Amino acid sequence: GEVAWNLINKKIPDLIISDIMMPNMDGFELCQLIKSTFQTSHIPVILLTALSDKTKQLEGLGLGADDYITKPFDITVLTKRIESILKNREIVRERTLKMINATGNKENVFSNELNDRFIKKALDIVRKNIDNSEFGKDEFASAMNVSPSLLYQKMKNLTGQSPIEFIKAIRFNYASELLQ
Repeated sequence: GEVAWNLINKKIPDLIISDIMMPNMDGFELCQLIKSTFQTSHIPVILLTALSDKTKQLEGLGLGADDYITKPFDITVLTKRIESILKNREIVRERTLKMINATGNKENVFSNELNDRFIKKALDIVRKNIDNSEFGKDEFASAMNVSPSLLYQKMKNLTGQSPIEFIKAIRFNYASELLQ
C-alpha cells in the first residue's frame, strides 16, 4: 500500500485496482487516503480481494471505492466493471458541462465532496473572471491554489476538458446568454 501510494502521487493514474490484504498499509487504508486527498480524490478505485464478507464490501464501498470485486473473479467481469465506471464518469462529465449553463450550482454533481467543491469553485472563479481577457490557465491555477499540472489533470478527469477549454465553454455560454 505504501509503495502504491508513492506511485500514485508520482504518476496520478486514471484508475486504481488494489488488493486489500497488503503489508504496512492495507487496501482500505489506501482507498481512504486516495479518496480523502485533494490531488487523488478523482481517481476511481476498484478493490479486488479474497475477502467476500459483506461487511468488508460495505466498508470498502463506504470508504469511496467505486467497486469491490471478490476473488476468484472472471477477467471479463473486471473489464466490464471498468468500462461501467468509465462510462459513469463520462455521464458525470456531461452533467458537469450542463452545470456550466446553470446560474445556480446547489446540486451535487460528484459524490466525492472534494471533487464537488473543486468543480464548483472552478465555475465560480471562471465566472468571476468572465470579463478578464488576461485570465488563462496560469491565473486559473493560481486562483484555485493548485499547480497548473494538477489543475489540468483534475479538470480533464472531472470534465473531459482542459482548463482553457473549460474557460472557453463558460465564456461561450455566457456570450450566448447575452445574445439571447
